[in-house]
Amino acid sequence: MRRIRTSMSYGNVAAMLALVLAVGGGGAAVAATSGNPHARAATTNLNRGPRGPQGPRGPRGFKGDKGDRGPSGPKGATGPIGPTGPKGDTGPAGAPNPNALNSNALGGIPASGFTQTNCDSQSGAIKDWAIIPAGTGFPNTFTAVNGYNCSGKGIEAKRISAGDYVVQFDGSPVTLAAGNVNVGGSLANVQVGIVSFINEGPGLFEVTTYDPFNTTVQTHFDDEPFLILSP
Repeated sequence: MRRIRTSMSYGNVAAMLALVLAVGGGGAAVAATSGNPHARAATTNLNRGPRGPQGPRGPRGFKGDKGDRGPSGPKGATGPIGPTGPKGDTGPAGAPNPNALNSNALGGIPASGFTQTNCDSQSGAIKDWAIIPAGTGFPNTFTAVNGYNCSGKGIEAKRISAGDYVVQFDGSPVTLAAGNVNVGGSLANVQVGIVSFINEGPGLFEVTTYDPFNTTVQTHFDDEPFLILSP
């Protein structure tokens, strides 16, 4: 070791370095360093100190301009029907219809204009009708009753006996009649009655009312209000 150390001198070191550079070692080292950024960075970082702390956040920049509105999207599907809302309050009554100010007329024609005024018509229209309020207190002499007579004259009726009446349509030529017992009340309390008509002349009919379930009288003839009409 002492021999090697004694033989090394400045001149020996310089000669050895010159020899290395002469064969291109120095150029290769420079090329490797200059062409490799990582090598340069490594060489440079040898003299850089430790990284300092992160600085404070800078101020916020200005708000940019509003962009253009994008195109409308496609129409969505129809949603389900919602529940029915509560019933609203009843509104005020409307103004009267100027074309129906008179409920007894239609198109300006009175009710009498739509009834059968020709007793000889064979159209099937009702020519005569009347409602007889039969009862034990009904008069036994001809008494005016409500109804309609195609002749324009009056209607009369009288009680002969229990369940037996006569009805007269004055001036009417009708000889046919039909009708039914006209008893009010609920179905639970309604009376079952049979009514028959016997023609005794033009516009003149004897009418009997019969209740088969009335056991208070032996004949079952009973005073029950009835309707009579003639075609």
